[in-house]
Amino acid sequence: MITWQGLTTEQVQSVQAVCAAIMPTSDLSVECQHATTGIHIQRNGDQVRLTYGSTAELMHGAALLCGRARKATQFDIRQQPRFEVLAAMLDVARNGVPTVAMIKQIIRRLASMGYNELWLYLEDLFEIPEAPYFGRGRGRYQQTELHEIALYGDRFGVTIVPAVQTLAHLHNALKWDAHAAVKDTDDTLLVGAPATKDFLTNLLRAASAPFTTNKIHVGMDEAYQLGRGRYLDQNGFTDQETLILQQLQLVVSLTQKLGLKAYMWSDLWFTFASSKHEMYDPDVHFDPAFKASLPPVGQVYWDYYHEDEQTYRERFTQHFELSDDVAFAGGIWTWSAWHLIKVRCWQRLTRA
Repeated sequence: MITWQGLTTEQVQSVQAVCAAIMPTSDLSVECQHATTGIHIQRNGDQVRLTYGSTAELMHGAALLCGRARKATQFDIRQQPRFEVLAAMLDVARNGVPTVAMIKQIIRRLASMGYNELWLYLEDLFEIPEAPYFGRGRGRYQQTELHEIALYGDRFGVTIVPAVQTLAHLHNALKWDAHAAVKDTDDTLLVGAPATKDFLTNLLRAASAPFTTNKIHVGMDEAYQLGRGRYLDQNGFTDQETLILQQLQLVVSLTQKLGLKAYMWSDLWFTFASSKHEMYDPDVHFDPAFKASLPPVGQVYWDYYHEDEQTYRERFTQHFELSDDVAFAGGIWTWSAWHLIKVRCWQRLTRA
């Protein structure tokens, strides 16, 4: 049994939940003390001192302590975070939708590893009161369920961030006739339509309301058919880079009205600027004027494929031509038949 001292009742319950499967067999008295940043764990027999900076570090420190205490009676562990944010993205929009209980389990496991954010990739799996067909028949989460998840994450120092789509990847929503007025192609929204602005206003409000953070990921990746469907019929040909910029300006203006900080996938800026229409084309560069034309939005560089360090260094250099606010999303994935399981993990980057 472990006696946790210096913690609130809720903190004790949280560290016990994190450590439930790895509790040491011996009795320990752990004196916990809040510090500036990082973790310092000292064990001498049945006495332990644990200092921590954040709630996430407390959870990681507790898990680290319990694991090490099963094998050693004396140790001294120090850790300092290398990144401001360590986040995992959980794609809940594919195959079976994880239950609230399953997401809570994932939160506890992430907390034990020192993660401080979990981004839920939702697509259409949340309620929009003004759009009853959004997520219909897909196992969408209720607003109360998402709020419960957000509050649970806060207990463990894991901020829950909504990740939605505001341009493409909306096939499951646009298959309904109820959304015909906002449909360009089968999975892409109709840029510039008044109905699209109303739809996005309701979507962003509903997507952000259950959560306790002002962060939101607005998607906008892989919209390869942008402007090639009803938009083309109604307006004629328009360059895709112009269309995504127009859509982004609308989305960011709506997020700002809601007091939100928006992030987006960065791939289409490279694809649309590439003479080969190639994602992350190494020959693409952005001048300061283009960078200045973009509304304030974090750019998330996702790359699940490369194994060499130099490729990433070159892509980071390109991304800082695009924005000073860059995040990196790597991938943990496995193929099994036709199923792709992805957990996107990223770290906040700043210029050296």
